[in-house]
Amino acid sequence: MTIERAIEILNPEHREHYDSIDTVNEACRTGMEALERQVAKKPAIKNDYTNVFGVIYGWCPVCGCDIYSNINNFCPKCGQKLDWEV
Repeated sequence: MTIERAIEILNPEHREHYDSIDTVNEACRTGMEALERQVAKKPAIKNDYTNVFGVIYGWCPVCGCDIYSNINNFCPKCGQKLDWEV
């Protein structure tokens, strides 16, 4: 389910009949996952690697995508918010 569809289903003013509660449950799960991505997580750091410019290199704790402290406040692949504080 897309985030847009989940928003539509979860909107209290949206009126639609469903054959089962499964559609609403899926919308709730999608919304919950999107909210969880907004809670900052510490990236995995490769051997506390910091280059000469102070840039820390690591990977996303959710999807494993390579990330850099100077350009990634959010994972470019999955959207997870990142917390670079030591």
